[in-house]
Amino acid sequence: METGEIAFLILKFGGVWRPLNWCNWKIRLYNILTLVIFFIMTVTAISMIIRLMMSLNIETFFGGRMMEFSMVLAMCKGGVFVINRREILNLNNILNGALCYPRSEEEWKIRRDILQPFKKYAIIFGLSAPFVIVPELMISMVENTSEKQLNFNAWFPFNYNSGPGYWIPFIFQNLTMIYSCLYDINHDIVFLDYLYQICAQVSILQYRIEKKFFFWDKIFIQIGDEK
Repeated sequence: METGEIAFLILKFGGVWRPLNWCNWKIRLYNILTLVIFFIMTVTAISMIIRLMMSLNIETFFGGRMMEFSMVLAMCKGGVFVINRREILNLNNILNGALCYPRSEEEWKIRRDILQPFKKYAIIFGLSAPFVIVPELMISMVENTSEKQLNFNAWFPFNYNSGPGYWIPFIFQNLTMIYSCLYDINHDIVFLDYLYQICAQVSILQYRIEKKFFFWDKIFIQIGDEK
C-alpha cells in the first residue's frame, strides 16, 4: 500500500475523507460525523481563544503553547480534504493513469529510488503521533480528572470545575487534540507524497525524452553511414 493511501485510510476515520462508492444514507451519516467533529473542534478553539483574549499577557500567551492557533490550522488542513475532494480525486486519477504508469523496469527503478526514502520518513513521522498523543491523554486522565482541571485554559459559559459539566469541555479538548494531530500529520504526508510523485513523474518524463532522442540520434547516424 502506498504512503498516501495509508494517510487517506487514516483520514477516513477522521471524518474528512468519505470512502468512494457509498450509498446515500451512508454518505449522509458520514457528513453528519464530519459536521460533529468540526463542531467540537470549533467550540474548543473558540473557547480557548476567548480565554486567551480575556487574560492577554505573556505568560498566558505562551502558557497555552500556541495550541489555539495550532488547532485552527489543523482544522483548516482537515477542511482541505472536504472542500477540495474533487480536485484531489482528479489528481489521483492522473497520477495513477496510464500516461503516468511506469512502462519499463528502468522507469520503475526511477520511481522507487525517489519514493522509497520518503516512505521511510513518512512512516516515522506518522508513527510519532501515537507516541505524542497517548501519553498526553493518559496524563490528562490521571492528573486533570482528579482535580477537575482542563488540559488547556478555556472559557465556557458555565462552571466546569465541579459537577458533570466538567466532562463536556474535557472530552471536547481531548477529541480536538486527537483530531488536530491526525489532520496535521496526515495532511503533510499526503502533500509531500504528491510532491514526490510529481518529482518521480518528471524524472520518468526526462528518461523517456532522453530515450527518444537517443533512438532518433541512432537512426540518423545509421542513415548518415549508409550515405
